[in-house]
Amino acid sequence: MEFLSSSEALLSQAFQNLIGNAVKFRREGTAPRISVRARRDGDLVHVDVADDGIGLEPRQRDAIFAPFTRLHGSARYEGHGLGLAIVREIAVQHGGSVGVTSTPGEGSTFTLTLPAA
Repeated sequence: MEFLSSSEALLSQAFQNLIGNAVKFRREGTAPRISVRARRDGDLVHVDVADDGIGLEPRQRDAIFAPFTRLHGSARYEGHGLGLAIVREIAVQHGGSVGVTSTPGEGSTFTLTLPAA
């Protein structure tokens, strides 16, 4: 039996959180469209998780990575506000970063940037 290394398990958790959020924060009445793309840029790898969901306001872009930050009430969306904080911590632990570009009502693209293996 083969087990994931702790690094692989953490990165797997980061991707699960990003894709899970793309599914969770979809526009009402539509099936989510999600794409995952990776590209190498010298010594870095950028992985984009893009969706066509509800998006977010520019002023919210930094706040969403703080622990226990919820932009929407728990009655509408489940969760504790930890998913993106965990993604950020995993990225930092691996020498990388995470950022987002978004348009309200049109979707978001989260970019996880990590050193290339």
